[in-house]
Amino acid sequence: MLSRDADYAFYLYTCNRCRGCTADRTPEMRPVCAAFAKFGFFSYSGGGKGYVSQGILEGKVKPSEETLQVAMNCLTCGACAHMCPPGFETISFIRDLRDHLVRRGLYLNAAHRQAIENVIERGNPWGMVQGKSVPRHELPVVEEGMELALFMGCRERLKGGSLEGAIKILDAAGVSYGIIPNEPCCGAPLLDLGNKSAFEGLAEFNIERLNSLGAERLLALCPHCASTLAVEYLNCGDLTPEVVALPQLVHEFLEDGRIEFREEELSLTATYHDPCHLGRFMDEYDAPRDALGQIPGLEIVEMERTRESALCCGAGGWMESIVPGLAAFAGRERLREARATGAEALITACSYCTDFMRRMAGKNTRVLNFADLVAERLK
Repeated sequence: MLSRDADYAFYLYTCNRCRGCTADRTPEMRPVCAAFAKFGFFSYSGGGKGYVSQGILEGKVKPSEETLQVAMNCLTCGACAHMCPPGFETISFIRDLRDHLVRRGLYLNAAHRQAIENVIERGNPWGMVQGKSVPRHELPVVEEGMELALFMGCRERLKGGSLEGAIKILDAAGVSYGIIPNEPCCGAPLLDLGNKSAFEGLAEFNIERLNSLGAERLLALCPHCASTLAVEYLNCGDLTPEVVALPQLVHEFLEDGRIEFREEELSLTATYHDPCHLGRFMDEYDAPRDALGQIPGLEIVEMERTRESALCCGAGGWMESIVPGLAAFAGRERLREARATGAEALITACSYCTDFMRRMAGKNTRVLNFADLVAERLK
């Protein structure tokens, strides 16, 4: 809840508007906040949203549509928190600011309201019928003692993306795994879009449900799900199974010799885009690069902004339909940066990133999914 008693209250009253949250820590100070880069006003930065929050708490700023424009034009990518010189958790008060406004009946548009209602009523942000999921009738159901419970997430469960490649990898490694019957949404859209109480209730339910599965680990195919389960659930209860993302598992399998790549040369130069929730939220940058680096004939060249400085692709925080202008701005900028490397393709380990950048790029840039590429190159 937005409050002077919150852990981040000190930040709200000590930020000196240095704008360090908007750029990376290089002499060039390359922009990492897409909202600030697009609009140019400090209020749209992470620190600026802190000032808006402070104004509301002091009664100097009224909750309004204008306030909501500032609060919602943000991809919740986490760049501001990583770049903030004192290291304050800006994402916390950005989420609480949104929650404060939504509690007062303010929604940016119909898509904003509908996404929240869809998760609560239908269990996914698109309102899709749960029974109409991607084909998975041949996949085993998780049982106690299995190595992995496969947490597909709304994206993979209802639209697909990394699932087929992930299954090929798991089968090649000989790992025991099973899907979760009637798998619930992790709740991430509720947290990011402004209904914290609903998120906390869902998280508590999910923790009890997931703990009862008896699996040693949870493989979350979606980075949004992975970071929500591994990081955000810490505030809601004790999740017993270890949460692992697919690139981490692939790296582990390669190290253990459970999978190997074909010796045939791929002959491809590519650049790697760090998904925000795998990178900044889970601090995982090396595993996907190490795995890709072992594919014969694949050369990885880095973009200017990479790792913790990586620019969000634009699909973050379910903002494509809510603030499409900001999403498109970030997507075009990221693809421009990828093309500047001279790479033949862009690889990423998130289906949201893959799908959005493919649509943004059209035929101009080849966008590859990490899971599919790894699966295709296996012996």
